[in-house]
Amino acid sequence: MSLIETLLEYRQATISEVVTQGLDPTAPKTPSGLPWLGEVPAHWAIKSLRRVTDGLAMNGIFKKNDEFGDGAPLVNVTDLFSDNFFVDGSSLERVRCSEQELIQYQVCDGDLFLVRSSLKFDGIAMFAVARNIIEPTVFECHVVRLRPDTSLCNSRFMAFFLNSSYGRQSLISRSKSTTMTTIDQGEVLSTYIASPPLDEQKAIAAYLDRETAHIDKLVDHVRDEIKLLQELRAATITDAVTGKIKVS
Repeated sequence: MSLIETLLEYRQATISEVVTQGLDPTAPKTPSGLPWLGEVPAHWAIKSLRRVTDGLAMNGIFKKNDEFGDGAPLVNVTDLFSDNFFVDGSSLERVRCSEQELIQYQVCDGDLFLVRSSLKFDGIAMFAVARNIIEPTVFECHVVRLRPDTSLCNSRFMAFFLNSSYGRQSLISRSKSTTMTTIDQGEVLSTYIASPPLDEQKAIAAYLDRETAHIDKLVDHVRDEIKLLQELRAATITDAVTGKIKVS
């Protein structure tokens, strides 16, 4: 296994551990009631997504190819495959929309989006949080929007939990596969998450933001080192075959 793979596995394991066990390893534990989740801190609750959002899981807008290129920013499926689980509103493609569509498919900072259909079984249920939404923005039809109830749940914590091995396992188990793998709105809203007190959710999210950023920097450093070594190897081969260095 490569060093990069090891770091990425450690990153995922860190997320999964903290969103299910919290930051205090001495906290008393209790069975969650969910076989796939196991024990959680005793003062945490287990809630469905329906109970910690506005109760809606909304599919996005359908647009034809000739409507892309200008207009409103659009949250697309590819935007959700982000290492940091953010959808950045400042770097989205654009699509032409009516005023009614801008209202109906509105995106706000803190909205949570997931991939609801994919040709690959493990391509669904990737989550990301919208940020830097500075102009009217919409989302496309293969994406589902959840709007967290901010009095109950921190969207950043939700993104980390739902992208953990536990959250993804639960969601993927609710999907259906024919030509594509899909998960419908009702199954999404029926999915359970661990729900610590709100202040603790924020603390966990802040901790994971720091830890994952640190791991990501290590991964980038390793990739840079590999690139330099590859360039050195190529240059050495070139110098050897062109006679620039003496080969005994």
